[in-house]
Amino acid sequence: MYSTYLSILSITNIQSKGVALKLFLSKFLFVALLFTATHSHSQKSQEEEQDFKFKRITIGTRFLAFISNYGEKSELEVDNPYDFTDGTKLTGLNISVNYNIINGLSVGVGSGIEKFTQPNFNYVPLYTRIALNGGVERSSFHTELQIGGHFTNSSKRGGFHRFLLGYRFRVYKTVFSDVSIIYTYQNLEQSFDNSQRLYDTYNFENVGLSVGIDIN
Repeated sequence: MYSTYLSILSITNIQSKGVALKLFLSKFLFVALLFTATHSHSQKSQEEEQDFKFKRITIGTRFLAFISNYGEKSELEVDNPYDFTDGTKLTGLNISVNYNIINGLSVGVGSGIEKFTQPNFNYVPLYTRIALNGGVERSSFHTELQIGGHFTNSSKRGGFHRFLLGYRFRVYKTVFSDVSIIYTYQNLEQSFDNSQRLYDTYNFENVGLSVGIDIN
């Protein structure tokens, strides 16, 4: 009777251990499969990224918009249509040709067309740029410095410097886009007939939004 009881306990203990072992093995197998799938996906993504070799020469486009003016304001008591106001806006579209020194660090030159409202006139910027980001390998933060000038006609000109900070992400293969905050400080000359201004130099300072696209 006592030996039979011990035999039943032993069989029950073995069965319990067997069930626990099966549960452990099933959990271990699940974790192993999950790790293998994750590792293979990560390795595949790395291999896909490594397939995109950066090129020395790249082309980029950039849209910028400033919806108000923190710089120069009208000095007249009556609003002058030829003076900057709080509502002065600046928009532009530029194209740059860039040289990659290393993957993620590039220098270049750019130009395009930019337009002021209040007063209403446009000009052509010409600038050099240096940018730092994740290059062709990954999405990352984007920083850029632009220094240059602008030309409204053969006798009118000015200078500016701009700084951008934003996030750059892959759109498709070697096509990237960035959304950045942009700061600008610039001055340029523009004359108008009967403007009542004491001088032709305009100063503009503001923080705006910029969206860029570059093909590596």
